[in-house]
Formats: sequence, structure tokens, C-alpha cells
Amino acid sequence: DSALMTIKERIIKLGRAKTIIAIAVISTLLSLALTLALVLILRRFEIKMHLGGSMLISTIVPLFVAPAVTWYVVDLLIKINQLEGTMRELASYDSLTGLSNRRAFLERIHHLFSNAKRHGQIFSIIMADMDHFKKVNDQYGHDAGDKVLVSFSKLLVSTTRESDLIGRISEEGEENNLIGRMGGEEFVIYLPNTSENQAWKFSERLHNAVRKDIVEWSDLTIQYTISMGLVSYTP
Repeated sequence: DSALMTIKERIIKLGRAKTIIAIAVISTLLSLALTLALVLILRRFEIKMHLGGSMLISTIVPLFVAPAVTWYVVDLLIKINQLEGTMRELASYDSLTGLSNRRAFLERIHHLFSNAKRHGQIFSIIMADMDHFKKVNDQYGHDAGDKVLVSFSKLLVSTTRESDLIGRISEEGEENNLIGRMGGEEFVIYLPNTSENQAWKFSERLHNAVRKDIVEWSDLTIQYTISMGLVSYTP
């Protein structure tokens, strides 16, 4: 399996065109070597074969055969790699809100926490829970509840983007802010390089945004509230 993975990685790195060219060249060289060996063997038995014609055939045949075969194989490998990437992405995100799901968030947060400890950085985490969300589902239906969850998720993303505390770039060159849906109506926000006081101000901003958020559903308007808990880390 490891050998196959190595071959697949090399093929993907080369790309379709370069891989086909490489396979065609290798096929041609192998064909030439086999043809030459066959001619020499036949000569030992005094069976004459025109060397020039044999070499020409052994050159032309793989140039047509190899690309036709390898095109399908390489295309299949590329599609498999794309499918694996899509599956990994689907496994990491909540299908309703598009936020990180619980498993992906917990995996990522371990790395971020270790990185913060290693570099002596502060951070804060906010847990947000929508109040009495069951009543929304009971009164308006689950489809309406889903719309409220989506609305709040978009509010989370927009509020974090608007904040000057979020979206800072880590030493590895990747954004280390993170928002996840932990399940049901529970959400979590990781705020890098953020003190407790800064996180408190952010939570107030989020509360104010929620108060203004009105979800329209079947000629009705749905308003909701949230409760939040905050914890901060200092080295």
C-alpha cells in the first residue's frame, strides 16, 4: 500500500501530461531493449530479421499505445485524489452551517493549543449556546430551526471577520482562528492572541449582533438569544 501511495503521489506531483510523456519514453526504451534482445537471439539461431524495421516498429508502437493506456490510468488516479480531498473536507465540516464539526475542531484545537504554549501566546475560547432552542423547533418546525442555526453561523463568521482580534496569521502562514459547531445549538470560537478583556469585548459585540438578527420564516419573524461562557489562557 505504501508503494502504491508513493507512486500515486509522484504521478499527481508530475501531472497528467508529464506522467504520460515519462511512461511513453520508458515504454519506448523497454520496447527497444526487448526488440534488440529478440533480434540478437534470433541471429544466434541464424534467423534473419531486418534490424532497422524492427527498431522502427518497437519505437512507433509504444508511442501510440502507452499514451492511450496511461491517460485513463492517470486520469483515474487524479480523480481518486480529488475525491479523497472532497471526502476529507466533508468529514471536517458541518453540512448545515459549513463550520468545523466537533471532531475536526477538537483535532485542530490540540495543534493550536500546543503551538500557543510553545510560543508563549495567549488565547481565549468562547462557548455559545442558543437559549431554549427546542422551543424554536417545537413552535416553528425543524426547517425553521435549521434556518436560525444557519443565520447564527453566518453571524459568527461575519462578526469574527469584522473583529481586529481575529484572522491573524501564525508562523506557519495559516489563519489560526477557528469556529466550530459542537453539536445541536452549541458553538465554540477560538480567539488567538486574545486576552480575557478583549474576548469579553468580542462577546459583547456578538451579543449585540444577535439582538439585531431577525430570521424570517413563512411570513413570521424569529428572534433568539444566546448564552456564552469564556475562558482565557496565559503562558
